[in-house]
Amino acid sequence: MKKANKEAMEISCVEQTDQSYNGKIQNVLHYEYDEFMNQNFFGLNIVTNDSIENRISYQFLKESNSNLLEFIEIGQVIKKEKGKDYFELTLKNGISKTFKVPDCEK
Repeated sequence: MKKANKEAMEISCVEQTDQSYNGKIQNVLHYEYDEFMNQNFFGLNIVTNDSIENRISYQFLKESNSNLLEFIEIGQVIKKEKGKDYFELTLKNGISKTFKVPDCEK
């Protein structure tokens, strides 16, 4: 059961990181219910601008993505091209900054 759940999560991660989208950050997740998770991870929920308003959820390690955590704000525009391992985040001043999508194998 654990193995099947892990495989399903990996497939979902690959699907989300492989697709292209234009969207906005809906919220930034902090895992305050769990000390370990809160100290080590944060998440992004993204709503796409397509007709079905698809939702994408990424989870990042704080240690290796602290620069992303400094820049993200709810409502910011985020864009990713199909097959690329990075996305562009449009900052308040209109400048775009590039960040890597999460690594599905970690």
